[in-house]
Amino acid sequence: SCSLHVDWLECFVEAGVEQVAFGLRCELNESVVECRAPVMERRQVTSSAGHRGQRIFIRTLLSLGDWQREVDMNLADRRRLSHPMLIGRSALVGAWQVDPARRFVLGERGVAQ
Repeated sequence: SCSLHVDWLECFVEAGVEQVAFGLRCELNESVVECRAPVMERRQVTSSAGHRGQRIFIRTLLSLGDWQREVDMNLADRRRLSHPMLIGRSALVGAWQVDPARRFVLGERGVAQ
């Protein structure tokens, strides 16, 4: 699964379906955009620091260049971490091979292709 930093989140029920509204900031100095999605499930997750907690998961479309795949995404407070999004191995399996020695293979961040 993947993990996405959200500035805030709030669960509610609409038409009998649990939903989550959350604040997402695409760039550090940009304003927060409110997003909504159905809650897929809640799962116990263990962070890399060893802390366990329940997180909300949504199903969403992950796009890397021209490639797209539906993935499970948990919503979390990642502000203390170096990256606002973590893409899990299961999201990449069968489609990507990670080379830690290379950077920006799809182009520089913020530069239109």
